[in-house]
Formats: sequence, structure tokens, C-alpha cells
Amino acid sequence: MGYGLDENDNLVEVPSLKLPAGWIAGTVGAGDAFCSGVLYGAWKGMDLKSAIEMGTASAACSLSEAGATEGMRTAEEAMKVYNDLR
Repeated sequence: MGYGLDENDNLVEVPSLKLPAGWIAGTVGAGDAFCSGVLYGAWKGMDLKSAIEMGTASAACSLSEAGATEGMRTAEEAMKVYNDLR
């Protein structure tokens, strides 16, 4: 689960993705990818829920490869992964 408090102190919750067996090739960089996705969402003016979804998508992409950067995708590609795995 991803959690955050929005500008009005409302709790925002985003469930984890159901990753298929064998999806996780490595964990290096997944936390950084999550944080980067949330920050990207904030920079693009997304609401907090959408930004946390982007962070979750980014982390899932990172987990799909062994290294810290090999799983990087465009924002659109990452959100397609997110929507496919929800």
C-alpha cells in the first residue's frame, strides 16, 4: 500500500499491485523509483492519489529488471504496466 496526506490532511491510500510470479527480477532501486514517480506526479500537477499510482507504477517497472535503471519506462508505459497489473 502507498499512503499519503493531501493538502487538506485527507488520507490517501493506493493498493499494491498484484505482481505475477516471476515478475521480480531485482529490488535494487525500487524504493527510489517509487519516490521518483510520486515526485514526477507532483511536478506534473497530479493529485496525490494519481502521483502515488505513478510511484507504484515506477516501482513495479523497476522490480521487473535486475538493476537499478534497466526497468525505467516512460510515464505512459509505466502507467500501462500499472493498469495491466491492477
